[in-house]
Amino acid sequence: MSSTVGYDFLHTSLQLPVPPPAVVAQVGRVTGVSRFGDSVLAVPPGVAPASDDPLVHLLFALKHESLNLPIALLTLQRLPAATVGAEFAARPSSQYARLACHLWELAQGVALPDLPAGDQLVLVGRK
Repeated sequence: MSSTVGYDFLHTSLQLPVPPPAVVAQVGRVTGVSRFGDSVLAVPPGVAPASDDPLVHLLFALKHESLNLPIALLTLQRLPAATVGAEFAARPSSQYARLACHLWELAQGVALPDLPAGDQLVLVGRK
């Protein structure tokens, strides 16, 4: 597992063709998520993603970092609908899972298929 997490992990591991995040989240010896200066977000090991799964890192970033739309959209373009849909199905009340689904729809330009009945998301800009 990498010592950086969230957007920086995604930027580096997926080799995304956008500028790196201005603030780097990294695992550190802290008791809570703490900002150091203008460029470091220290994260305790228990809060950091436990795997190298891009969706886990994206959900972490959505929760703990400012929205980095270019990195989020490029990451979601690479994730299959089933992966994002499964996260939503597992945690339908999670605001971060819902946000990931909305951003996936924006990144893909289509509605997310196969969501449980009553949980259909609306593609951004569609009525």
